Amino acid sequence: MKRLIEYLQKQSRAYQVSLGISLLLVIGLTDYLTGPQLSFSIFYLIPISLFAWFIRSSSGVAMSFASAAMWLAADLLWGAPYSQPWIPYWNALVRLGLFLTVALLLAALRKLHDHQEDIVKERTAALQKELEVHSSAEQALRQAEVRFQSLLQSFSLSLSTANLTSDHKPYSTAALISDLAKEINQVTKNMELSVQNMLNFSSFASHELRTPLAVMRNQLEEALNTETTQDALRPLLTSIYDEILSVSRIIDDLMNISTFHVGKFKLEPKQVAFHTFMKDFYDEALFLSREKNISVVLGPCPEIWLDIDVHRMRQVFFNLLDNALTHTPNNGRIRIGYQVNKHQVVVYFADTGEGIPQEELPRIFEPFYRSATTSTKSRGAGLGLPLVKLIVEAHQGSVTVESTVGKGTVFTITLPVTSDAFENLSFRH
Repeated sequence: MKRLIEYLQKQSRAYQVSLGISLLLVIGLTDYLTGPQLSFSIFYLIPISLFAWFIRSSSGVAMSFASAAMWLAADLLWGAPYSQPWIPYWNALVRLGLFLTVALLLAALRKLHDHQEDIVKERTAALQKELEVHSSAEQALRQAEVRFQSLLQSFSLSLSTANLTSDHKPYSTAALISDLAKEINQVTKNMELSVQNMLNFSSFASHELRTPLAVMRNQLEEALNTETTQDALRPLLTSIYDEILSVSRIIDDLMNISTFHVGKFKLEPKQVAFHTFMKDFYDEALFLSREKNISVVLGPCPEIWLDIDVHRMRQVFFNLLDNALTHTPNNGRIRIGYQVNKHQVVVYFADTGEGIPQEELPRIFEPFYRSATTSTKSRGAGLGLPLVKLIVEAHQGSVTVESTVGKGTVFTITLPVTSDAFENLSFRH
């Protein structure tokens, strides 16, 4: 099936049109010769699918009408006995409805498929360009290191020779230069590590986008299969829709993280009643936790106003909620709340989930890092917690985590409180 689709894609538009029309004529003639005892309706979907997928939606609609008319002509010419004269026309309308549904659905899927392919091509081209730049930078860095090492060795040798021929004690400049060389080596290694991290980031991003796109392609090919029934088609479309949402979330998170690293990540803070913000989030969390019957408990939320970007802070809280719901078993519990100190608000987000091993805690805020103990079904792209850390730190705050395997995890977010917040609080009271 895959080879057939690739073969048809390479053919000209005229070839595809003539093939579709020929198939329709053959199917109509066969339908007429076999009579109504042997149903051929499903085979009319072959030329319809060909026109809708490879040409355009209007062609698929036209082929749907032509197929319905061909079926009606074959039925009437054969002279099938009906109790009422209008029955064959009604049957033709029913088939027309089915044909149009399939044609429009395939045309929409093709448009979506082309759009996703364009996105992947753009991302791939950008990543390849980035890899070339990084590779050139790394090569230049290594060449500079080799030249500098050679220069240092020559200078150290000259200095040692001068000290040996001198009546004075050996001068300590050589030792200083040696220490300097070690420091420069360490800086060079750190730069190489940064370059490697960027390369890893690009590789992981490509992998995360490639996987759901491959799934969508396989499911689209399955949907194009003429043997696929309508009952089996809906789960396929639902799965494709879920994969599209997954790709969109990954791209959004990648854009947010990349804009932060290049210094273009901007907040739009405004003074917000944080206690009201927490209450609204709590109401939404109650709704989202119903599926697993997880109880969400809202702790003390004293009245306070904070300067925050509401949209970004909602991203933080919903990422933490999604993480807690994913790793907390049915009938578990999630506790949220905060305390107000003199100069900061300390928010806690605790769950009774599976917990995180101690050796993995330092790495959970790294992009694309996923715990080896997490089940495959519950693994995300590994971008949620890094985004949480970036947004909180952009608010001049901090986020920490404590966890015990088998008991649960507690995330603690610390946000600064300005003096205006307390003045505003006094004024409101």
